[in-house]
Amino acid sequence: CLPAQSGFTVNAIDAPKFEMELNSFSLLGLGQNDNQVSKLSCEGWWWFVLPSFMVGLTIRFVALGTLHITSRGKQAKQSLTKEIMSKNIPFILSGITMLAIIAALFAATCWVIVN
Repeated sequence: CLPAQSGFTVNAIDAPKFEMELNSFSLLGLGQNDNQVSKLSCEGWWWFVLPSFMVGLTIRFVALGTLHITSRGKQAKQSLTKEIMSKNIPFILSGITMLAIIAALFAATCWVIVN
């Protein structure tokens, strides 16, 4: 295990009479809903990386879809309404797939944030 970090972790063996109200988390008002916030362990810290990554990925897919829809004239393509009205099956399937991916990413991101 790594040593305690800046007084934020408490080892009951080294400090048996340490009052938990005086630890650095309590003094700064951090991690008040986490009962294990000051426990010294070898498991490391969880940095909230996965939810942040999922939010970024979802935003990028939404931006990709938006750019594809709004910049069709610059890509030498027909407008979106003309493409849909011509019943271009591959285009419609790719649009449905993109919407499904965005919906799945949004749902997964919400789930990761909540849990």
